[in-house]
Amino acid sequence: MKNRYIIYLTILLAVVISYTIYKLIKKEIFKDKVTFLKNLIVISNLITFIYIFLSYMGEYRYHMTYGKAIILMTSLAILIFIYGLIKNKQEIYNKNTKYYIVLYLILLINITMFMRRGVINFDFRNFENFTVFNNIVPFDSIKKFVIHSTIRTKIYHIGGNLIMLMPFSFLLILNNDKYKNILNQIKAILPFTFIIELLQVFSATGSFDIDDIILNVVGSIIFTFIITRFDIVGKIKKIFYKDFKLRKSTKHILFALSSIIPIYFLIDSIIITINNLFI
Repeated sequence: MKNRYIIYLTILLAVVISYTIYKLIKKEIFKDKVTFLKNLIVISNLITFIYIFLSYMGEYRYHMTYGKAIILMTSLAILIFIYGLIKNKQEIYNKNTKYYIVLYLILLINITMFMRRGVINFDFRNFENFTVFNNIVPFDSIKKFVIHSTIRTKIYHIGGNLIMLMPFSFLLILNNDKYKNILNQIKAILPFTFIIELLQVFSATGSFDIDDIILNVVGSIIFTFIITRFDIVGKIKKIFYKDFKLRKSTKHILFALSSIIPIYFLIDSIIITINNLFI
């Protein structure tokens, strides 16, 4: 019962603060208030999010799940998107695509390295016996999964690795048309996924698997070919580069509404932190 009331209070505070943000925007209390509020909310959430995963047992204390992490990052992306509508400038739209990439990469790194991975131990000694505990033989893991695993495991591992970096490929194209070229995609995807695999070994949160890299790159190549072949990016890109001719007040209301989830996350994290101090 007590926890239920804490949740209700947290939601109420998030709504009140979001409404206050809307009023601050209307009253023009300080210069470029929307930019200030956007930066404050986004940076505060990212610092909190990263702290949760770098602190010992933080993920479990804060009840962080894959779904919660995805919702948080998506809500921050929506907040940044609405900010772009308010400013309605080419320069801001271009910067926003870079922010989307950063949010996605932070989410991806946490999912692949930290979430549900136990204790993190950064140590170069983790690379000892590298060839013994890691797969460096192309298609070896894929073959084992195809032959010996269940359909669900095949879909989870092979399918998951194929689609894992597709959003990254899309965001790269959204940011710069040069990534419509498959070779440029490979130049961006291959080093990134290779570094992720090495970091998993370095942090003792996973193992290096050459097949994961192959699947990531192949998935991005397939995605890039399809999305450029039918000019899907060109159609979607228009959404990220226009304000839909919305009224100024409507944009401000949307900005306030889009801040509810990030503010809820911050308040909830603060409450949990305070509770942990007295345990």
